[in-house]
Amino acid sequence: MSSFSVDIQLRNVSFGYIGDADLIKNVNLRIQSGGVFCLMGPTGSGKSTLLKLVAGLLVPTEGEVSIAKEPSRSLGMCFQKGGLIDSWDAFENIDFALKERTALSKKEREQTIVKVLKEVGLEGALRKKPKELSGGMIKRLALARAIALQPQILILDEPTAGLDPVTALEIVHLIKNYHKSLGTTLLLVTSELLVAYSLAETVGLLWNREIICFESVEAFKNSQNQGARQFVHGKNA
Repeated sequence: MSSFSVDIQLRNVSFGYIGDADLIKNVNLRIQSGGVFCLMGPTGSGKSTLLKLVAGLLVPTEGEVSIAKEPSRSLGMCFQKGGLIDSWDAFENIDFALKERTALSKKEREQTIVKVLKEVGLEGALRKKPKELSGGMIKRLALARAIALQPQILILDEPTAGLDPVTALEIVHLIKNYHKSLGTTLLLVTSELLVAYSLAETVGLLWNREIICFESVEAFKNSQNQGARQFVHGKNA
């Protein structure tokens, strides 16, 4: 693997809140440039915490997180609950990100916003606020805000959580198409096996505070590892 470019690397990373035991312990992870890595694990295992460590929103108590971003490109993140500003409409939510993270002119920002909203099927929601949108539309808007930056690395926290199967499939297709068109490195967390099977190239399972890595979805499905078998097949596997 050393011959490939690596966008995300964690070396012996641990994290815990003051007074509590470590939530994750001695995690090592390498995600190749342009790859799709899916992280799974039980509720409360620290999946979202690991994403925040990669995004720089948290600092590890031990170890090192390295992100190999190009200067002209950024890191985009979709939070599990959208992370949108409720008092702003769709245009304003995306425009704020573009003003903060790019050097685009006002006209260029407007063109970008119209383009990405059309790409995610929200061309009619330009002036709608999050409270006026369905759960699926909020997921689409959060994705549009992230991809408007054309990030080199895109982090997705439960991108289909709470959605009906049809809407979830639409979100999966949007993510696939974006990855295919720009070759963005994807790091996503999901608790839904079908989503992982549809998107992932490599898989990680956060189990007992550590990551178990698998080179492919098939390797994960067929693993004899106790944690993987329990996660895929249930407690009695």
